Amino acid sequence: MSKETEEIQKTDIGESPDAQTLRVLENRLDKINLKCNEATRITTTYQQIIECLREEQLKWPNMLKDLEEAIKAQRDELRELKAMNNDAQIARDTAKSELARLEQSVYESKREREAALAEYKRQAEEKKEHAEKVEKRLQRGSLQQDDLSDQKPVLSGEEQERKITTYEGAMMKIKDATGVSDIREVVQRFLSQGDTQKHLEQLKNDNENMLVRLKEEKEKLQREFEDMKYSDEAKLSSGQRMLEEFQQRLLDEEKKLEDSRFRQERASKTLINVKAGVEHLADKLQHLKAPKGHVPQAQLSPTSDEYVLDLLGQCEQKLLKLMDDLGGKDIEDILKEDSEFRVTMESKIPQYNTRIQLPKSKDLSGANYE
Repeated sequence: MSKETEEIQKTDIGESPDAQTLRVLENRLDKINLKCNEATRITTTYQQIIECLREEQLKWPNMLKDLEEAIKAQRDELRELKAMNNDAQIARDTAKSELARLEQSVYESKREREAALAEYKRQAEEKKEHAEKVEKRLQRGSLQQDDLSDQKPVLSGEEQERKITTYEGAMMKIKDATGVSDIREVVQRFLSQGDTQKHLEQLKNDNENMLVRLKEEKEKLQREFEDMKYSDEAKLSSGQRMLEEFQQRLLDEEKKLEDSRFRQERASKTLINVKAGVEHLADKLQHLKAPKGHVPQAQLSPTSDEYVLDLLGQCEQKLLKLMDDLGGKDIEDILKEDSEFRVTMESKIPQYNTRIQLPKSKDLSGANYE
């Protein structure tokens, strides 16, 4: 009876082996509770990171698809603008060649008309001079004939014959010049010279009017060419500006695509790090048993996304069970008992059994999770 009372007293004051063992277990429980809290906090953080990454992962394919479609549309539009630019240049060259052809045609027509007008003028002048000469000869012939009629009684036969020969020679020259044989036709020709002069004057006026009209047409074509040239240049400059704008937009879209790819790669790396951290946490909690109500799931591939979530769920259930088992314990007492138990065990270890001092759990956990 006294022995049992003594044991009870030793147990109450903490000197019995059972009390020491209890303190050691409580110290261990408190340590495990601390580690469990830390693991819960880390698990929550990892869960939040995984949720964010999964949400972003769902958006990346659509964003990449939209960017690729936008780049494709910009490239198609760029090809169309280049084709329009080529068509505008071809139209400009065609207009220039057509204008040059028209200018050459107008110049040749003008030169031909000027040559014809000069020829008509020359012929008119020649005929006019010829008519004046014939008229003068006729006038001189009539005067000489009057003189001869006045002097007829006094002229000798030799002089009359010489005058007749002179008249006949003049008449022959007139016939040769005019191409007629009758004197009346010669007179009629001289009378018709006035109508010919009027006709030539009319031709001259018509040619001058045509020349003025052709000049006006040339000026009109020149103005149309200038308008067409400036219009083509304006269209070309507008197309060039639009082409540069779409090229800049294409560069911006490609830059956005590169940024999206970079962010996707960074998110993938972060996801890989999170997966490694979850697997490390699972290795740390591997010795703990799952709760009784836990239903094991089918074996998942380590490369799948569900594998990380399933592994994280297992760690969470183990940590929650551990927290329930260690609930209500004093951390300081558990640490103290653990230290006393370790000292007691080390004192019983033989000298040849060397123990290596490991870093403290706090420093180790901090090194692992940092």
